[in-house]
Amino acid sequence: MQFIFKSVNSEMRKIGGRKLLLFSLFFSLLSSFLCISYFIFNKNNPDMFQSTNLIAITVNFNTLTLSIFSACMWYFIISSENKYGTWAIIYTKPISKFKLLIAKNILFI
Repeated sequence: MQFIFKSVNSEMRKIGGRKLLLFSLFFSLLSSFLCISYFIFNKNNPDMFQSTNLIAITVNFNTLTLSIFSACMWYFIISSENKYGTWAIIYTKPISKFKLLIAKNILFI
């Protein structure tokens, strides 16, 4: 358990605590805005306000914003790790940041 806290703390130091908090807040608001706007535009649909439909729509929008959020976070992690040369040990030839970002994001999802 202590290892998890240490790794989360080190990632927050790499990215920056304020930047991480700001991105979390932004994507939470984005998810809420998408759900509310979807319900406003489809309020005439009689099946819209059943509990299973509400939960399914909310989960879909949360999954979308979580995948965008994870892509942004991986971008910041890769940028800071490339700056300090952590990936130079793993790769013998240079790899573009975009390819590394795609590979890490696909592994995360």
